[in-house]
Amino acid sequence: MRIIAHRSGPVNYPEQTVLSALDAIRMGAEMVEVDVRFTKNGDLAIHHDDRADYLFGDERNIPEMTTTEFLSLRHKRNPEFCSHLLDHYMAAGAFPLLIHIKDEKTIPKILELSERYGCTDKITLGVLTADGVRNAKRIIPDVKVLVFMGSPENTDECVEAGADYIRLWEDWFTKENVARVKKHSGVELWCMAGKCTPEGVGYTTKENVERFVRMGADGILVNDVSFLIDTLKELRIQ
Repeated sequence: MRIIAHRSGPVNYPEQTVLSALDAIRMGAEMVEVDVRFTKNGDLAIHHDDRADYLFGDERNIPEMTTTEFLSLRHKRNPEFCSHLLDHYMAAGAFPLLIHIKDEKTIPKILELSERYGCTDKITLGVLTADGVRNAKRIIPDVKVLVFMGSPENTDECVEAGADYIRLWEDWFTKENVARVKKHSGVELWCMAGKCTPEGVGYTTKENVERFVRMGADGILVNDVSFLIDTLKELRIQ
């Protein structure tokens, strides 16, 4: 079972920070997920939302901020921690990385950066559409790609485009939707734990983990890596 630290595993450190990512890897995460979008200068900022208020209490949109302005931000819940660029994660060796792409125009820049750091084999691109899969594979055919689909009905199209992994939301984990993925050999099924709300995403219950495993999940994205590891041990799943 693949354990993926959602938003860098924000348990002991704030989300989307290098220290949180390294902590999640130390605890046993197989992969760390980050969200990437452009700054005004075209640098790759780590942040989930378009607007900076959720983490940093700043009402500006990140694409309208210069890189210097973005890097001056501090986490509103703990000002000791700052914002990060994707470069910072790569320089710190926070691998493997699942890079959740918010703007598919960032794909060439991400792949250029991964080649510079020699880590193309240590990244997985998380795209939103079948076109995103094709774009990534066209630039670097061997790069691994996961699809954060907008609907489980898009499964066949995304697999045909070359997706390596398909993500289903917890609420989408039904027999029908799981079967849509499992009919494609060689494609892994990952579950995004929790509800699609700011408060619920990334958190789930032991009962749900057991259900995901029983239904054939190959990977689970969670915020609390230690919770998932302990639960899998209880279920005697490696």
